[in-house]
Amino acid sequence: MRINPKLGSPPLQRMDLYQEDDRTLKKCRIGSRNQGQAKISASSDDSLKESLKRTERFPPWSGLPKDILDFILAKLTLLADYDRFGAVCVSWRNASLANRSCRLETQLTSPLLLLLSPENARVEEDGHDWTFSLYDVVKRIVVQDNIKLPALPKSHGSKCGGGMIRLPPLNYPPRLRFMMLIDEDEYISELSICKVVLSANPALAPEDYVVMVIYGVVKSLAFIRSGDKDWTYVRGRTGCYDVVYCNGKIYAVDCSGILAHCDTTEPVPRLRKMAPAPYPIHHLQSDVEFYYLVESPQNQLLLVCRMMVCTPRDNDNDPWFQTTGFKIFKLLVLGKLTAYVELKTLGDNALFLGDNHSTCVPAVASNGFPGVQPNSIYFTDHALSYYTFQPNTLRVPADMGVFNLEDQSLGKYYDPDNNLFCLVCVTPPVWFLPSLPGKWA
Repeated sequence: MRINPKLGSPPLQRMDLYQEDDRTLKKCRIGSRNQGQAKISASSDDSLKESLKRTERFPPWSGLPKDILDFILAKLTLLADYDRFGAVCVSWRNASLANRSCRLETQLTSPLLLLLSPENARVEEDGHDWTFSLYDVVKRIVVQDNIKLPALPKSHGSKCGGGMIRLPPLNYPPRLRFMMLIDEDEYISELSICKVVLSANPALAPEDYVVMVIYGVVKSLAFIRSGDKDWTYVRGRTGCYDVVYCNGKIYAVDCSGILAHCDTTEPVPRLRKMAPAPYPIHHLQSDVEFYYLVESPQNQLLLVCRMMVCTPRDNDNDPWFQTTGFKIFKLLVLGKLTAYVELKTLGDNALFLGDNHSTCVPAVASNGFPGVQPNSIYFTDHALSYYTFQPNTLRVPADMGVFNLEDQSLGKYYDPDNNLFCLVCVTPPVWFLPSLPGKWA
């Protein structure tokens, strides 16, 4: 072995080793490589040990104590936030499921009524915000008041919870606009919308929901999907009383109880007759009928007929429409054949019917809404066309209450002397199902 004199005495790993035997030189190179790998391995072990030490000083997010996780979860207000929280790791998911179940079981409230506050009757200037209140029909208390919303001729809402979504303006198609005597876009966009229904909660399914509206004097149907820039105007039948999105299809019922459906995937969607009215009108023994479409918790389509009689008021030109009863039918589809089955009971469920999206909820305390009467129908007074509202006048609604299907009795869920309900004839109350209990804002 010789040492190059120009290199002096460098470290061992920088020395050039010359061996006359090639096999000996190869062994030396292999040994040098192994030494380097050993040093790299030792360096990696040191880094790992240092990382472990830092981890001991700063535990991972998955190791947060349960009381801290519970504290964070108590601040959440939307079910979607619970889902996002649970997507972090297994321990967070377990905490999310446990807390959500606990809150739903212990604090779940019945659907609330969004009511126009009485002080709005004495506000005359234009452009002001209206004040609303949230009323619990089970406890008969106001759970939140002084809710400011833009002043509109009519309020629309869905059972899906709080929040607002922006939509493009709704205009009549040319063929319908030709029939109208009033051609003002502002009138068309505000006053002509009769009902708004959502297929899903936009907070939970922001990319997969459908907004459906009944609009116009002839009560036509239009819809818009999430992400669309314009409305799709449905052709075919008019006179829609209610609309619902069930099992991927749009169903509508007209003023005579005839059921129609619409396939939103068609290039030109049309409303097509699906089933006749379940009862001949002259068999109902009522003066006026309202029809509602509701999806049950079992994903069954229900047709509800509300029967009313008309009686004159004392010293009043306005008629008095009073609900006398309800009939409920379940739709059966057998291939191309359809049939109705009348339901005499809702079992452990309860219906909430009104001018907005009607809903059916479980009423058993163990897995539903505590305090809600099972086998009952909660309904609001929304027959605006039968009222004449005088400014600065308070009027208690005539036809709101709860109907028990078992004994066919009618009851009230409010105090008739409470002025909170005096402006129902101005804008109908909206059934509101909170996303999570205890958080109304």
